[in-house]
Amino acid sequence: MYVGVLPVLLFMLGAACRSRRHRTLALCVLIFLWLSLGFRSEPFSLWALVHKIPPYNVMRTAERFRFIFMLGLAIFAGAGLEEIRQLLSRKMKERQADFLTYGVVLLILADLLYVNTPVFKDAFPIPPLELPERGEFMQISGWPNYDENGPETPYSDQMHLTYGAGFPAFLTNRGTILSYESMPLPANALPISSPEYRGEVFLEGTTGKASYSLWTPNRLVVDLEASSKGDLIINQNYFQGWVVKGGGETKSVRGLLAVSVDPDIKRLELYYRPPSFVVGALISLSSLLGTLVWVLMAYRFKKKRNSGTEANRVTNCFPPREETDLPIACL
Repeated sequence: MYVGVLPVLLFMLGAACRSRRHRTLALCVLIFLWLSLGFRSEPFSLWALVHKIPPYNVMRTAERFRFIFMLGLAIFAGAGLEEIRQLLSRKMKERQADFLTYGVVLLILADLLYVNTPVFKDAFPIPPLELPERGEFMQISGWPNYDENGPETPYSDQMHLTYGAGFPAFLTNRGTILSYESMPLPANALPISSPEYRGEVFLEGTTGKASYSLWTPNRLVVDLEASSKGDLIINQNYFQGWVVKGGGETKSVRGLLAVSVDPDIKRLELYYRPPSFVVGALISLSSLLGTLVWVLMAYRFKKKRNSGTEANRVTNCFPPREETDLPIACL
C-alpha cells in the first residue's frame, strides 16, 4: 500500500491543524488503521475482536479496511495542502499560490503513477483459457483452478494460481454450485454430475416435458406441457422475490424454485423483483428529485440575491438630486 512520502507529510500537517475541529474523522482514521493491521498488531489486535462478530467473521482478510483509512488520510492530506496554500497566499499573489498547490498535486500523481504502474505488469500473468462454445445454461459443481499452463496440477505454483474460476464458467453459460465464497450460502441446486440431477427445469407430480425458452440471471421463460396438475421445478436456489408474470406464486421445493402448473399453462415467465429493489429504487428516485429541487432553489435564491445586490448598488450610485449638489458618481 504505497501512498507516497509527500501525502503522509501533508496528512500529518492536516491532522495537526484540523484534528481538534474534526475529532470524529480523526478517531475513525485511527480505528481503521488499527483494523487494517489485522493480526499483525497482536496481542493488541482490534481485528481479532471484530472478526468474532457477524458479519465480519466471514471476512477473509482485514486489509480491506485500508481503503477507509486511505480515504481519511486523503481528507487530512487535502486539509494540510490547504493550510500550505493559505500560508503561501499571504506571502504572494493568490493565483501564484494556487499554481504552486496544483504543482504539488501533479507531483503526487506522478509519484503514484511511477511507483504503482509496474505492479500491473505482474497483476494479470494468466492468459485467458480456451473455452468451449457457449451453450445452454446448466449447473456444474465447479471449474478447476488454473494458471498460465492450464488447469491446476500437483506441480502448480499456488502463488500464481487462480482462486476459483467463476469468470470462465460465466463465459460458457455455466452456473457453479461450489463457488469461492467466504460467506456461507445455501447450495440446493444440483450439478449435472449429480446422480439426482433431472435437468435445469423439470416437472414433478405430473408427466410431460419442460425446457428453457430464455434464461437470464433475473428473467426465466419456460415452455412446458403438463398432463395434469403438478409442480415445475427450476434447478436453482429459491429466494423470495421471484414473481410469476400474469399471476401465480412461487414456492420452495427442497430449497429449489418451484411453481404450481396445470395442463392449461404452456409457457411461464418469471422475473426477480424483490421488495427491497422497489424500495431502494423509490428511495434513489426521491433522493434524485430532492437534489434537483434543492439545486434549483439554491440557484433561484442566488440569482435573487445577486439581483438585490445589483439594485442596491445602482441606488447608491444615483442618489436623489435634492440630497446633494455634488456630481453623480459611483464609488
